[in-house]
Amino acid sequence: MNPEKTINEIISDSNEPIICLTDIFGGSINNYIMSMLSIHSNIHLVTGVNLSMIIQLLMDLDQDIDIKEVINNCINSVQNVIFECQKNKNNDIVFESF
Repeated sequence: MNPEKTINEIISDSNEPIICLTDIFGGSINNYIMSMLSIHSNIHLVTGVNLSMIIQLLMDLDQDIDIKEVINNCINSVQNVIFECQKNKNNDIVFESF
């Protein structure tokens, strides 16, 4: 399987906005898609993706919302779900949000 070939087929067949999601900024697929951003203006790349972001994105795509707002909602959604969990001296679990 050649992921670059698959990406090229998807991108070349569409004039619609395409949201590409990658897990690691600087990874091979992320870098490949970044190289295509100057060629295809319909590509939107979001990196550092987790499951919460994907769920938000899928829910927003069902709405009649501008693509930039969908992406912003996706990115903003992660800020509400990142916590550090730790036990304190009383053996209670405490959460610190970021």
